[in-house]
Amino acid sequence: MAYEKAGLNPNATAYAELHGTGTPVGDPIEVRAIASAMNDTRSPEKPLLLGAVKPNIGHSEAASGIFAVMKAALMTEAGMIPGVAHFQRLNPAIKEQEWNVKVNVDTNPWPQGFAARRASVSSFGYGGTNGHVIIESVESLYPWYQHARTKHDAPYTRSHDRPFLLCFSAHDKATLARNVAAISKVSGDYYVMDLAYTLNLNRTRWGHRAFAIASDAQAPAAVLFDHSAVRSGVASPVATEVGFLFTGQGAQWAGMGQIAAKTFPSFFQTIRKLDNVLGRLHPAPPFRLVDLLRGDIETVSRNIHEAEIAQPFCTAVQIALVDLLSEWGVTPVVSVGHSSGEIAAAYAAGLLSAPEAMLAAYCRGRAVREHSNPGSMLAIGLGADALGDYLAPYAPEQLCIACENSPSSVTLSGMSHCIQEVKEKFDAAKVFARELKTGQAYHSPHMAAVGAAYDPLLAGALTSLNGHDLCWRRPRSAMISSVTGQPVDMARDSLPPSYWSNNLRSRVLFNTAVHRLGTDPAFQQVKYLVEVGPHSALAGPFKQICAANAFDRLLYVPSLVRNKDDADQLLSVAGTLFVASYPVDLEAVNAVEQEGKNTDLSFRKPKSHRLLVDLPPYQWNYEKRHWTEPRASAEQRSLVQPRHDLLGRQITGLSTQSRVWRNILRQRDLPWLKDHA
Repeated sequence: MAYEKAGLNPNATAYAELHGTGTPVGDPIEVRAIASAMNDTRSPEKPLLLGAVKPNIGHSEAASGIFAVMKAALMTEAGMIPGVAHFQRLNPAIKEQEWNVKVNVDTNPWPQGFAARRASVSSFGYGGTNGHVIIESVESLYPWYQHARTKHDAPYTRSHDRPFLLCFSAHDKATLARNVAAISKVSGDYYVMDLAYTLNLNRTRWGHRAFAIASDAQAPAAVLFDHSAVRSGVASPVATEVGFLFTGQGAQWAGMGQIAAKTFPSFFQTIRKLDNVLGRLHPAPPFRLVDLLRGDIETVSRNIHEAEIAQPFCTAVQIALVDLLSEWGVTPVVSVGHSSGEIAAAYAAGLLSAPEAMLAAYCRGRAVREHSNPGSMLAIGLGADALGDYLAPYAPEQLCIACENSPSSVTLSGMSHCIQEVKEKFDAAKVFARELKTGQAYHSPHMAAVGAAYDPLLAGALTSLNGHDLCWRRPRSAMISSVTGQPVDMARDSLPPSYWSNNLRSRVLFNTAVHRLGTDPAFQQVKYLVEVGPHSALAGPFKQICAANAFDRLLYVPSLVRNKDDADQLLSVAGTLFVASYPVDLEAVNAVEQEGKNTDLSFRKPKSHRLLVDLPPYQWNYEKRHWTEPRASAEQRSLVQPRHDLLGRQITGLSTQSRVWRNILRQRDLPWLKDHA
């Protein structure tokens, strides 16, 4: 079980330190047990070497396991295996050849042919407890650890222009806080990449967890991170799953994804590949995604809100985020999209390839630009059920509900003058009402002509794709449609163009879709919903839905936030999921990607980190007592009543309901008895 938990192969262990009962019956039983557990496929040329410390020091009783651990640690460090002291002859019941074991009689160097210098230690307790410890030499991981210099030297030459995620864990909250504080104090003495490698990949992960984001891109400071800014929590005792939320058009902003592209070249690689997909269209778009991503903020801001640009740019950023999170091991079991966010949601669910999603987004924006009538949209701080009186004077073609965002938030869509009229009514009633800068009346009858043009436009664009394009597809996972409010039939190969024109015209049932996610038994393990998009636009509606339905288990985390550092936000997603015990690939999260110079957009991730061996030790919490004592022993140590001449002493450890005393009456103890006997 110890090897299974550690993920190690017992056949790669050369030596086992046994309890060594020293009895004719006990020794063969122990040897046979460990041989059956550790010698499944062991080569006969490399038998498991056996030894015990008991012949050296005698029976150390309760300390026997500690002495065995000390011996094994010294052996792995020195690379020598001492012979069993005072060995005379082997118990005939121990079958060395058959069990593929060998008692180490003489002192020998550690055997060759093993990848690591590793030893097993078995020990038995008085009460029948069997303990097993696996000990491995530090030299197996870090050959020159005794002479290592881990603190950086001047000049400072190993910095990387990106932040790193630092992860911490401990048995309890107090120890966690002390661990973080201790490492924070000395963090300025180390390269942050080495610190991240050591903390994230060479530490046991306990239940109380925390993370920090640090960078050494500048000259070294006293500390790399402030321990007061560390975010912490308790790991989930059950498996945690993740869902994705995708915002639609309207969350875009000039500069979105720019820092992510600089920090994570694979993110930029995805954008370039999507640019190539659009570039094969005839006619090609009048813009390039990479120019929008890396262009001057002021220039990009002039036209980023145009549908033909905003739609594909938002979707491209979402696809790149999905791929990046997937590299980090973060994949959704369910996805929900709001409005055009359903395009990227379908990609995350494996219902569209990335090129298909890109074309669906671009053609949607182009159809809107070429065929729509002017209109407006209005965000309202009321639920759909409360709007009857406000909408009664208008026909659906004039004003209608476009989006049911939450039980207390909807979006109206319609003619501009109708939007202005109803806004004045909401203002007079002191109801939140804010006009959205869409320029169009999405999800309303205004989109009928757009939808009619969208279908053939997308169908024609899809003919530009080849077989290689269609292979760029995510594995299948669930998707809940915000068009129907129900899970999408995953038996279908893909979502047809007609679905996307229907998405453009239909009311957005985001409230219904998230409610289904929260109540469906298939998604009961989902704890975190990651909003994948350029801004945390769905934070408010999502939290309102959870509050109205008591979805306490569902938590929200955004991938990007407007005008905040992309890299910090994305690392916060990974850190938040690490704290929740989600299996994030921390090595991939902190990998330093470097863009290749050749035309195939290759990348390499250099392993230039070092294991730090002189960090502050684990800050043990000594406040809690782990002393266990039988009641009889405790009562014996804390006797309250003195011995009585006739009754004697009260017997300890018995029931408190019936007291028992014991005494032996002897005249030499009680001289006065001679006068009464």
